[in-house]
Amino acid sequence: MGSDQPADDLQRQVLQNTLDEIATRQEDATDCCVICLESIAEVCEAVPCQHRNFDYLCLLSWLEQSPKCPLCKAVISQVRHALDEPVAKTYTVPKSIPKAQTQQSDTRSYASSIRRQIPPRRHPYSHRSRYETLSLNPSDDIARRRDVYRHNRYSKHVGSNRLSRYRELTPAALCADNELVSRARMWIRRELQVFSFLNPDADAAESSGPADSSSRNIMHQRRANNAEFLLEYIIAVLKSVDIMGSAGQAEEMIADFLGKDNTRLFLHELRAWLRSPYTKLADWDRAVQYDTPTAGSARAGSEHGGMSSTGSRQDQQQAKPGHPVCPWCFIGALRLSRAITLYLKTVSSSDTIVIKWHAYQLNPNTPTQPLVSKIASQWGADQVPSVKARLNGIARREGLEFSFDSVIGNTRDAHRLEKLGRKVGCEMEVALEIMGMYFLEGGDITSKEDLAGAAERAGVDREMAREWLEGDDGGEEVDAEVLKMQRMGVKGVPRYIINGEFTVDGAEDVGDILEKLVLARDEAAEEPVDL
Repeated sequence: MGSDQPADDLQRQVLQNTLDEIATRQEDATDCCVICLESIAEVCEAVPCQHRNFDYLCLLSWLEQSPKCPLCKAVISQVRHALDEPVAKTYTVPKSIPKAQTQQSDTRSYASSIRRQIPPRRHPYSHRSRYETLSLNPSDDIARRRDVYRHNRYSKHVGSNRLSRYRELTPAALCADNELVSRARMWIRRELQVFSFLNPDADAAESSGPADSSSRNIMHQRRANNAEFLLEYIIAVLKSVDIMGSAGQAEEMIADFLGKDNTRLFLHELRAWLRSPYTKLADWDRAVQYDTPTAGSARAGSEHGGMSSTGSRQDQQQAKPGHPVCPWCFIGALRLSRAITLYLKTVSSSDTIVIKWHAYQLNPNTPTQPLVSKIASQWGADQVPSVKARLNGIARREGLEFSFDSVIGNTRDAHRLEKLGRKVGCEMEVALEIMGMYFLEGGDITSKEDLAGAAERAGVDREMAREWLEGDDGGEEVDAEVLKMQRMGVKGVPRYIINGEFTVDGAEDVGDILEKLVLARDEAAEEPVDL
């Protein structure tokens, strides 16, 4: 239980912040019109959904284009206004706004007469008008966004620089920048309509009879409430943790609502929008770029290989000193793998990224012993539960569960096996399987049988791996790499060296690794590349 405490505390705090924000927004609902995002001059109420988040004039203008509530998509039959008078007034919405041109004209005339009667509105928050997103065909936008999720398409990454005007994103920026939060709300509110269980307008055609009107309105309201809660919950998450970092906490906390794959894509797209200089969704929609899927083309999901292409290509070399029994090396390798996958999806699917694992031994004299014995000898027997809890807390934030039945010892054979992986073209797969065997399955890092099994799962012939381990193949290369790392002054792992120039120390967040990959590509693009 103790290992879950930090994550549980964070999620409880996020939930509390969400509820507080919803309560505050309900109390201040009359302060801001959700259509124009300015102060409400005259409060009105939509019937039957009873939403009061609009200025009367704005809602009439909205109803000229669509008969549905901007918040819950319920069909509005009446608008109650002059609510502060002894007897409220009621405006009945014409039933066939899109079809009857005369009724449309009457409505426009009525709205126009109201405009003439109401004095010009002040604009105390005039800067917010930039975020106005009224669209005559919102269903087209939703259909396009739904297609993005259907094909799992990640928008291309744009580097942060003066010309692109893209910027990096942090929880502190979201806490301090109200305009950034407004942009986040705008994007999230539309994006959540992609998911039918959150879209009040979904399945509207399924139950159109009069007898279903009441249940349909209840469904509209429930879906709208769910979407509004999730919107505020996501905002609270973004203010608390890094959108693509912090050990995957943002993804973990939102995945319960949207599913893991959808959440990963959702957060990537949200980050792309917030990093961009655009203030209108329509502008971003026009600018954002995706790879166009072609028939028979493979998805860019390989962790370390490039996809063939007839166009230009940038090759990147990565040296990664690591240790198979270091938990941060395992976490770092998983994040590196995810960053490369994102790179191939969002930057260039035709680039080739070659990873070379460099051997590094934290303590070559470690005797073969159970992992818990090693923990006890290093920190004390009374600290074993807390150390296990701390390590599993790290693992669970990555969606993993560490086993502590492992056997630790000298890792030279494990490093030698990685060299076999390099020889046959699956070095990263071998390294990940070795660490998975040790951290997740309670394997023995010194056992040639366990190591051969890991190699087999990575795609290496088991007998070839066993024969390799029985001799000393790759041993000289391992020893030379360990000595080289020592001479370089490497004292901690993991460390990533990209193209011999860009260095990432520690298990950095996915976004940080991705940015270094992009920087390395930009640097390489300035030099001639042999194709």
